[in-house]
Amino acid sequence: MSETIRITDLAEPELSDLQKQIRAFGETLQVNLDANEILEEAKAEVSMGDFGPMDFLERLELLCDEWGSDPGLNNLGRMNLRNKLLLFAKSRLLI
Repeated sequence: MSETIRITDLAEPELSDLQKQIRAFGETLQVNLDANEILEEAKAEVSMGDFGPMDFLERLELLCDEWGSDPGLNNLGRMNLRNKLLLFAKSRLLI
């Protein structure tokens, strides 16, 4: 048997104190979605420098530009996406 779930705060979410603190912290973050900076950081972290064919660079730059200018994305979201791109860059170096 399933129960009906009613979401009453979808249009205007009611945040807990912890959620409010996390959002406030996110507003203080400076997140730089720069493709070259991400690649340089990946190289420094794994002490390698050969990404192989660089045909991915245009797509990486496009993602960085779009995510960096998306007004619907907060800095916590940008930080999460940047960390994913950094992880992918490090993985590419290790292949």
